Amino acid sequence: MDSTKERDNILTRFGSAMGNISMKYMPDAATFAVIFTIIAFVGGIVLAKQTPMQMVGHWYTGFWSLLAFSMQIALGVTTGSAIAHHPTVKRWIRAACDKPKTGAQGAALACVFGILAHYIHWGLGIIVGAIASLEIARALRRKDVKFHYGLIVAAGFTGEMCWHGGLSASVGLTIAQPGHFLEAEMGVIPFINYLVNPMNIILLIAFAVIPPVICYVLHPKEDKCPELRPETIAVLDEPDVEAKKLDLASASTGDRISHSKILGWALAAIGWVFLINHQPLSRMERALEVLQSLEPAGVAARDLSECLRLQLLRLRPVDKLALTIATDHLDALAKHHYGYIARQLGADQEAVERSCRLIRTLNPRPASGFESPEHVVYITPDVIATVRGGRLELVVNDRIVPVLGISAYYIRMLKAGDAPEVREYLTEKVRQAKYLLQAVEQRKSTLLACARCIAEIQQDFSGRERAVWFLCLCRMWRGGWASTSPLSVGPLAISTSNVRRGFIRSVCSFLAGWVGRRAEKHPLTRPKLC
Repeated sequence: MDSTKERDNILTRFGSAMGNISMKYMPDAATFAVIFTIIAFVGGIVLAKQTPMQMVGHWYTGFWSLLAFSMQIALGVTTGSAIAHHPTVKRWIRAACDKPKTGAQGAALACVFGILAHYIHWGLGIIVGAIASLEIARALRRKDVKFHYGLIVAAGFTGEMCWHGGLSASVGLTIAQPGHFLEAEMGVIPFINYLVNPMNIILLIAFAVIPPVICYVLHPKEDKCPELRPETIAVLDEPDVEAKKLDLASASTGDRISHSKILGWALAAIGWVFLINHQPLSRMERALEVLQSLEPAGVAARDLSECLRLQLLRLRPVDKLALTIATDHLDALAKHHYGYIARQLGADQEAVERSCRLIRTLNPRPASGFESPEHVVYITPDVIATVRGGRLELVVNDRIVPVLGISAYYIRMLKAGDAPEVREYLTEKVRQAKYLLQAVEQRKSTLLACARCIAEIQQDFSGRERAVWFLCLCRMWRGGWASTSPLSVGPLAISTSNVRRGFIRSVCSFLAGWVGRRAEKHPLTRPKLC
């Protein structure tokens, strides 16, 4: 027994057996969808402990959430069909499909067509594989060559197992998008790194060579090829539908509008305009990703939250809880509200504190090592001034100040304490704490009173000049700062100790009169005012 005959016996019989099982027991795709829906339904009840009504709700929600994905699938198949059925593309396919002289060569060529087209786009591969299989079968029938039609058709769809290495790979496109569901584990991987890497290239070459060889070997000899069914013969002998140019000379106005090239070109122009305008943004995003991949970790971040996330993603293992805190709870972290963060995230407070300690070890200014040795001072305003509806609104900045209060634990200890020394000690500490709280509140009220006084004195200033009222006073005292618009942050510098409202009013009155007299004749610039 020669090696060819032995090989034919093993592979051909195995393929025939699998084909017979598939034809006998495998339902169509729609039935598969229903079967897997029932399996998921039962699994949700048994494994996930969901009630039947909850599973019905999940099914309903999931069904409608797939509409966008369904539209993408439909567009992929539709555009692939439009390209594959274009007269020029179809002529190329027919010319190549006329080359095989045996059924084995036809099966191998159909496999090559399907795989290469799937490398470009999976939707194109589905249509090209089907067209190539049909055209190869028609060419072999014209040459009076016997062939296994089922194998040739199956070979045209072998690209379905390798398109994830091509240009339309959903895995590669997903992990290239910021915010994908595995970003914490693997980060964002540019698509070019997914596509052009040794492992993927080797797999692409292997899929382009090995499956066609297998299809070639699987094809039985001519005397063992099954006879074509009547319905198959009818399809193969049916003349192909050719695209013909419509004669619109005698067509109605509605038909002329429906077949107008202007509408098609206009729609295509809209798409090209979007691509041209969108391209620079995508290039900028890719450039930003490259910058953010450089050292030190955290450079080129758009805000503090992103800077911390970039540094956390470089650590191994990645702390997912720390990522969430850095993304959504930085304000609470700054105020040491660990209990609040734990309640919001449903996490253990010790784990939250551990993740917060990790975040505090990060560098909020990762490029600071490259700057000049000159010390940079960051200013936090004490008072924020905004103009709303033509009126100036003043607010004391409490966002950076932690919430102060006396612990209920010490109050209970004071009430329950029996030892005079303990009660005396706790009473003194509570008194000091109350004094501190009163001092903080007094400072806030003093700041607000001074700011309001200045605003009242200068209330006749125009909207453009109104923001200078902080800066008129800025060089008279030292200490506080105020945030204004449009002049950003300027020194308010109001001392909170031993300041009397009458003194503030007298100083403000003097300044208002002086500025008003000078502004009438010779308006002062900001440097002169200061």
